[in-house]
Amino acid sequence: MGGFGSAQVVPSNASTYGYGYGLDHSYTYVEAFPASLGLLQLAEQYQLPDTPVAYITGGNVSGVARSYVVAGVIGSANQWTEPLFWMAQQNALYESDAGENEGMGFAYVNAHFGIPWLIVRGISDSPWYPSTYEGVWAADAAANVTIYVVRHFSSTLPNLYSEVSFADLSPMSNAKAHGYIVADQVYYYGLTVAKVVYTAQNGTTVEFTPGGEWLQEYSYNYTPPNLG
Repeated sequence: MGGFGSAQVVPSNASTYGYGYGLDHSYTYVEAFPASLGLLQLAEQYQLPDTPVAYITGGNVSGVARSYVVAGVIGSANQWTEPLFWMAQQNALYESDAGENEGMGFAYVNAHFGIPWLIVRGISDSPWYPSTYEGVWAADAAANVTIYVVRHFSSTLPNLYSEVSFADLSPMSNAKAHGYIVADQVYYYGLTVAKVVYTAQNGTTVEFTPGGEWLQEYSYNYTPPNLG
């Protein structure tokens, strides 16, 4: 939880409402919703097929690269309308591996009522780099993982009603790699991240100034890596 919203206007106080009448504890700002650990562990059992290097690089090359089911964080932002550099700055505050706006309502309702849930998202950079990664391939991969989960689902699934914790995230996820999901504070100098303050999993406060190499990990690399 990140706080509470202001009490909203009603007809009886509309003429004098101004900036609100204090906090409304029924209007809660939620920073993150944990999914079902059992469903995540089931999804991680699916063996994704390798991805053609040509799909990743956009080049006329042969070979394949290993694909992964990554347990990470799905954020909510204007993914398709913002420059990548802006998204890089947002990720310093809210770590995320993919974006999914409509799914936030799905996550909220299920988390609120204690219903086991999981969102499977195919990661694709196609909106920005149409030739470097095929969005259809990513969507098909996510669909196949979802089909696997549905076909193997059971009401007696281990950890079905347990919540995913930070320890369950994949090492390659942004949150696990950098030590936090939501930072306590992020200071910006223009559009450059100047300082990050977050609470580590052991409860200690970590404060540091990111270097250029660290900041680059938040952004997308236009030059595809040499996958060999």
